[in-house]
Amino acid sequence: MAGLWLQKHPSDQIAGQHELGDTIREWRNSSASVGGTVTRTILAKLCQSSTVTLAELEVLCAGLAGRSAINTLLKTGVKMKLLTQSQGEYRATDLLMSEAYDRTLFKLLDPKIVEFAEFVVMFSTLRKNADLVGDLERDGNLDADSGLRQSIPEALFNEVYNEEIDLHLPGEVRPDFKLIEGGEDK
Repeated sequence: MAGLWLQKHPSDQIAGQHELGDTIREWRNSSASVGGTVTRTILAKLCQSSTVTLAELEVLCAGLAGRSAINTLLKTGVKMKLLTQSQGEYRATDLLMSEAYDRTLFKLLDPKIVEFAEFVVMFSTLRKNADLVGDLERDGNLDADSGLRQSIPEALFNEVYNEEIDLHLPGEVRPDFKLIEGGEDK
């Protein structure tokens, strides 16, 4: 299934399949006040362990949702076939895990999230390079490679390209260009 995500944007899924976690969305909206918090807590707990109990969720949602609201959402999850219940323990169904996976991938493909991730990687790379240069400077090894690590502005300042620049001053004919028939340079 992951291969399909790489080929096709999730919003272009094949008709007839669930649309980007609609069942989870409906489950969360079944309780306007605490549905989002409790259902996310249930899913997070089920990603860490195979089962969850009402008592565990009460502790995890302390101060955010009461026992009756949590119990109602658990029962709603069972009715919607997102959860199964056996002896007071709730388990995730394939539908819950599939929709949660789809929703996560859809959010990861958001251009703003991708842009932010690229920024984080770029910033990390810059810091690593700065640390490396700092280490080279501290150890006195910055020019140990005879200037191979110079940036273009540093090379220009250090007159590395002066000979090439002098060969091609404005108004002069470049020695490597020859006039061909028809009057065009090549």
